[in-house]
Amino acid sequence: MNMLSRATLLCTRAIGWVGGLALTAGIAIAQQAPSGLPATPTPAKPDTPPTLMTLLVVFLIAALTLFASLMPAKRGHQD
Repeated sequence: MNMLSRATLLCTRAIGWVGGLALTAGIAIAQQAPSGLPATPTPAKPDTPPTLMTLLVVFLIAALTLFASLMPAKRGHQD
């Protein structure tokens, strides 16, 4: 490919990109703006979490962690 054909190809691509952007910008500008803002949602009162179940789960996780850390390692005398 010689230099003239590379420049021609580059200009053709640039013109294509600019033309495509101009067409899409025109379509975006032609769209109608929304007439009003949607109503803001009103948040509902959050549910209270079950305290007893939460404490039981925390205790269970702590007990499993403690058990795993105190469990003796099964290593032989050749390690």
